[in-house]
Amino acid sequence: MHVKGVAIALGIPVAALAGLVVRDLVADDPAHHPAEAIAPYPDGSRHVLLHQALGAVEALASGIAARIHPASDEHAPSSTQLAPATNALDAWAALERTSEVRGAPGLFRADARAPYNASVWSTSQVLNGAIDLAGRSGDWTDVNRIVDRSASRYGDGLWSDGVTGAPSSWSIAPHPFYDDNAWIALDLLQVYDRTRDPSWLRRVEGLVPLLASGVQPDGGVLWGRDEARPSVNTCAAGPVGQVFAQLYAATGNRGYLDTAVDIERYLVDHLRQPSGLYGDNVDIASGAVDPSPASYNQGAPIGLELELYRSTGDRAYLDRAVQTATAAVDWMSSGDTAWHQPPAFNAIFFRNLLALDGVAPDPSYRRLLDRYLQRAVDDGLDPESGLYTGGGIGHYGSSPGSAIDQGAMVQLFALAAGADPAR
Repeated sequence: MHVKGVAIALGIPVAALAGLVVRDLVADDPAHHPAEAIAPYPDGSRHVLLHQALGAVEALASGIAARIHPASDEHAPSSTQLAPATNALDAWAALERTSEVRGAPGLFRADARAPYNASVWSTSQVLNGAIDLAGRSGDWTDVNRIVDRSASRYGDGLWSDGVTGAPSSWSIAPHPFYDDNAWIALDLLQVYDRTRDPSWLRRVEGLVPLLASGVQPDGGVLWGRDEARPSVNTCAAGPVGQVFAQLYAATGNRGYLDTAVDIERYLVDHLRQPSGLYGDNVDIASGAVDPSPASYNQGAPIGLELELYRSTGDRAYLDRAVQTATAAVDWMSSGDTAWHQPPAFNAIFFRNLLALDGVAPDPSYRRLLDRYLQRAVDDGLDPESGLYTGGGIGHYGSSPGSAIDQGAMVQLFALAAGADPAR
């Protein structure tokens, strides 16, 4: 039983309480974005009371859950209580302290030491974390800041593959990556779905020409534009397909659905392995398939299958999503597989897995997420920085603790706390 269930049972407005904490944290205060680390909940402020109250409710929820579902003998008892709503807020505060650019709220560096700003890929995961928190609080301040600050060329329908130069400006690279732009589009579709503000949908449709240019006649999706050795990648096809499927649901434009169906068919025919897992890419020149699995390369196809099932009612799509989910949970549960995947990969995986859980429930999905997050709190959390850098946790890039890793941890805790995983 998670916090929401206890709140309903006891009549405690937990979501509203969490929202007050978030709104206080993102208040438009000049002192809110210092370069140096500050305590996120100053003594004497109501941050402390709200934070402690939320923690108390979560502790109560966990205590009840422990009595209803005792821990199995195969897992050692944890020394640290998992409180996902509080963990998500703390992870976001640490992200702001360590990576947000001073004087430019909403703009993040790749990590605390980087002289350059976060890439589009990294920004997409930070933005998704902000969206998850805003969905709980109703305060979209950070979401608007990130989009407004980062998308200086957004009217052209193009996000670059990286950021250089002045902290407040984006440079448009000549070789954008289709997957990075699709992750951004999916973020914006989440905002549209939660706010129903048509301006967000227009922003997504502004990206359609770019995304469509990566879709090949056979339905494959290129990883990047003008790559020296072009490849069709699951990490591009999955999210691009999801974008077109969600756009069909939002607009009724049949062309969007046809594109999503073509992409799904390519993935199934060329990259889905006999195990039900998806490989990484197809080299266009040789036709060779790299069968290596990654957690996000399972999550995005699951999400695409689910969207197509919702749009068409064709049970075959749902069946494939469940088959892949079953194979992926088995694979991720083996040894340290889940632990060693980058948090951003896992955030994409679990977001789509929990969306599937809402249609075809399976308790193993949430058990896997809870085990991963409990280990993150026990072994991965650096109490001084608030970043998840310890215990050999997986990471994206050269070292753990980057903006993309921390933004993903915000998402994972928010999902465990009951954030809406998808449409």
